[in-house]
Amino acid sequence: MRDRFDLEAINADDPFELDDGNLPHLAKHHPFTAEDALEGWAFGDPLFYPALPDGPADWLMVARIPGGLILVPLAPARSGEARRCRPIGIYEPSAALARRYEHDTRA
Repeated sequence: MRDRFDLEAINADDPFELDDGNLPHLAKHHPFTAEDALEGWAFGDPLFYPALPDGPADWLMVARIPGGLILVPLAPARSGEARRCRPIGIYEPSAALARRYEHDTRA
């Protein structure tokens, strides 16, 4: 069983560990940016789903931004700081995950 980081411990005002290691990677996922991930966290009605147990992310954040839905895989902070997590990508969610998010936000 995977031990996932505690979402409740994350600082709502400063949730992400962003640095030279992941900012360039996030920028590769055009048209999305790290700012989109932050906007989704703060204002996008984010929902969190467990990531695959054998992958690098603990959680998948799905949120709404002005351009649509985003999927942000979240891993524990490399610094070990429990109040932050590390976005390791930013994508459009699959159709199935988008449907699940839409269903779950209506419930």
